[in-house]
Amino acid sequence: MSETAPPVTGPGRTARRWPVGLLVGLIAGIAGALLAAPVSDWAMEAHHVSTMEGGRACAVVGIWMPLAFIGGFAVGFVASLRLSGSGFVGFAKRQGLALLITAALVGVVGGLGWATADHPPEIDGKNLALEIEVRVPRKSRTIDDLKAHDFTVALVISASDRNYSDMRWSEARAENDFIIVPAWSALNSRNAGREITAGVDGENRQIFNVILPASPKKADGTWSDWTGARQRFDGSKPAPQDQYLARYRVRFANEYSPTPSYTPQPETSTAREDASPIATPRARGR
Repeated sequence: MSETAPPVTGPGRTARRWPVGLLVGLIAGIAGALLAAPVSDWAMEAHHVSTMEGGRACAVVGIWMPLAFIGGFAVGFVASLRLSGSGFVGFAKRQGLALLITAALVGVVGGLGWATADHPPEIDGKNLALEIEVRVPRKSRTIDDLKAHDFTVALVISASDRNYSDMRWSEARAENDFIIVPAWSALNSRNAGREITAGVDGENRQIFNVILPASPKKADGTWSDWTGARQRFDGSKPAPQDQYLARYRVRFANEYSPTPSYTPQPETSTAREDASPIATPRARGR
């Protein structure tokens, strides 16, 4: 009488599954790495990670994609060893579950990254911006002199959220012994520790405190009072004759319009001859 051979169980069956487990893990790992690329880039953008010099791309390729590959491979390999089934149906079941778990893990990590980011403040669902005006002692200079020597304004919030403002040179104006230069900066963070910095190229830039809540509650067009610089970058106080003044107001970001083209103002020869020199070495703000 013939006898039916008992099914193979235990270590022998597991040993025969591991080649399939490697294939399932490899596919799940590759899928996880490819999925992690856009998800991690999206999460790091929410954290204001800079793209300068490929910083964010390097983090995606060098950190998050390899981690996702390792996680996906581990999930696929373990799932393949733990699940039963043979043939193509068994393989498809293992691979499908591995891909589903890998995608869920990448999504959870990306969601946590986005949830913990410092998101832009809003009012009624609208993004906000800061309109800035800096009053610069004229000292025989003209608006064209400031523009030619690269006068800039920056809004600094943190190491990962600091940007040069859009300079509105077409709206700059001279008033008595001062030149008033407007600028525009988007509010990208709910962080009350904001600072304005201003200066020409090569100058020890002046720093101003911005007294606003982390998430402003109104954008009614009311200007702040003119305020003097708290200090320079090196910690020194600007001399009274060199001190800038700054004021600001909260605006809706959709009220911004592209900077109009700037037409240099005609200058008299006397103004040019009396213009005081401005330092030119590069020393930009932070």
